[in-house]
Amino acid sequence: MPAYNVLFFGIAFFIFGIFLASIHAGWVILAVIIFSAITSAALFFWRREKKYLVFLFLSPVVFGGAFYAEAFDMNLRTTAAVACGAGSTFGGKVVDVETSDYSSTKAVIDLDCGGKILITLRRYVSVSVGDVLTLKGTVERPPSGGYADYLAKEKIIGTSNFPEIVSVSAGGGLRHFLFGVREEVVDTFKRTLPEKEGAFMSGLLLGYRGGFSEDFAAAMQSSGTTHLVALSGYNISLVVIGAMAAFSLFLPRVWAFGITSFAIFLFVVMTGAEASVVRAAIMGFLVLFATESGRFFDSRNVIVLAAFFMLIANPKLLVFDVGFELSFAAFLGIVYLKPSFNESFMNWKDNLSSTFAAQAAVLPIIAAHFGSISPVSLVSNVLVLIFIPATMAFGFAEALLGFVSRTAALGAAFLAFPFLKFETATIEFFGGLHATVQLPFSSWLTAAYYGCLIALIVWRKKRVAQRN
Repeated sequence: MPAYNVLFFGIAFFIFGIFLASIHAGWVILAVIIFSAITSAALFFWRREKKYLVFLFLSPVVFGGAFYAEAFDMNLRTTAAVACGAGSTFGGKVVDVETSDYSSTKAVIDLDCGGKILITLRRYVSVSVGDVLTLKGTVERPPSGGYADYLAKEKIIGTSNFPEIVSVSAGGGLRHFLFGVREEVVDTFKRTLPEKEGAFMSGLLLGYRGGFSEDFAAAMQSSGTTHLVALSGYNISLVVIGAMAAFSLFLPRVWAFGITSFAIFLFVVMTGAEASVVRAAIMGFLVLFATESGRFFDSRNVIVLAAFFMLIANPKLLVFDVGFELSFAAFLGIVYLKPSFNESFMNWKDNLSSTFAAQAAVLPIIAAHFGSISPVSLVSNVLVLIFIPATMAFGFAEALLGFVSRTAALGAAFLAFPFLKFETATIEFFGGLHATVQLPFSSWLTAAYYGCLIALIVWRKKRVAQRN
């Protein structure tokens, strides 16, 4: 068996072990290892091919993945026990801030005693990334279950609601600087564009959703376009494909690849280089790399390597981070399903096939996490994505010019406005249809659905092989 296949199956078994541990299927882990070992040994003695011996020796790797996930979880619980018993006064550095339009501000604090907690503050309280806080209150461990797992994916081990702020020291460092850059860019969009269009541009480029009205947020949800302003690899994958296609119209593909890659880097910087953004940018770059290389083994091994390193950093992402799941599912859809759709019935429109492939791949995940889908989302996404590369290009220009001259930024905003107006009007139109369909989630139905997609990919691969 070639080395790249050994690498692929070894990592795949390790990830499968993490999955089984995450859903607490201990007996399944043992059953999988025994079944894999017996089957591999039987096939080796029957067929006398060395590749089956490789599977035999790789079978215990499933246990390795499960053990790693359990060890990570145990370390997180130990840290939580120490931090949550720290007393009524505690302190730490602000590493993330999320401001809502309602009554509170949420911030993530990296505690001096170890671990991260999520604190809820009054809306009028202003804190920034990098600030050092001393607080008085109670740190509580979230009850086991969904909410605790949701927090654990960000390595957050406790919460504190409305603690008293004893002291605040202005922060510094790279994250503080990047957070300030993001706030300055958001302010530029607010001052140079109408409220709705400025909020959409902030969401599109920075994932900032603090300026959305309730009506527009509901329209995005109903039209299936919320992902455009969510910092996940799902939307970035679609945007990257569109940007690459747009730049390739008037530049050599090497130059288009370089410019699009640099745009991804700028995106990370502008959004503050948060962990979720870095993950999303990695996925966006992988989509770009895979579509340019067009080689099956390159794409396949790049996918599992990216997943492996992300899960080594935090195995909780696999089951409890919907953004991680959507990112990889959309990526797999674009890499493997898109050629099948082009082969079948969509070879006339690259943007449509990319969107359709990504949405087909994430459908069961959306059904599992959100319970409904928007049947008009394919049309709304295709129409909006047509102009997203141009919108982002003018948005980047406006953001950069805003640091030099507000008048120059106003010129870029003037060029971006027609595209933004079309996009927001499209979202509101399809959102106004209120076309959502409730989808019950079933593990068996999901398995059958993905089985059909895999069959389509295999069918397409055989057709290509027959031609060659």
